[in-house]
Amino acid sequence: MIDHFLVDQTLVHDVQAFTVLEENEQFIQMSDHLPLLAKLCTRQNIEINFEHNEQSIAWNKLSDDHLTMYQYSLDQSLNSVSMHECTVDSLSDGIRHAIHHAANTVLPKSTFNKHTKPYWTSEVKNAHSKSRQMRATWIANGRPRGRENIYFRNYKEAKWKFRKIQRIESEKVYGQSVL
Repeated sequence: MIDHFLVDQTLVHDVQAFTVLEENEQFIQMSDHLPLLAKLCTRQNIEINFEHNEQSIAWNKLSDDHLTMYQYSLDQSLNSVSMHECTVDSLSDGIRHAIHHAANTVLPKSTFNKHTKPYWTSEVKNAHSKSRQMRATWIANGRPRGRENIYFRNYKEAKWKFRKIQRIESEKVYGQSVL
């Protein structure tokens, strides 16, 4: 039997290895041919540019209804893809376009918010509220200074606790102190 791998002309020089894998229990044999493995080492740099106003799928808002509508929309989009395309690339582009079209039409979207703080947990929120409350009380009592004043001391202690909790939660997310 003659088995072969098709590689685009631009990638021919990037083929580093090509082997026929021996028959074993890891592969489900659906044909008389053995699986082939080709290792490519491309020199192409892939740049991913995320615009701040670019929309992405809001996975947290996804419901079963969205999935059902997505499946239906994807079926409709895939039916419009011509299976008699000239090249593998044009066929894969058609399939990719169908997937994107179905997702963009049906699935909920969200935009990137650069002001979002992933470390802002309920514990941080509660400490922040307490700190603001203690500051408002301190201001309402004439902004007295000095460690001997209870309002000043409560405000500074609440502020210190808030910053400490915020720093701890930030380190959990980012792995280092960024505050």
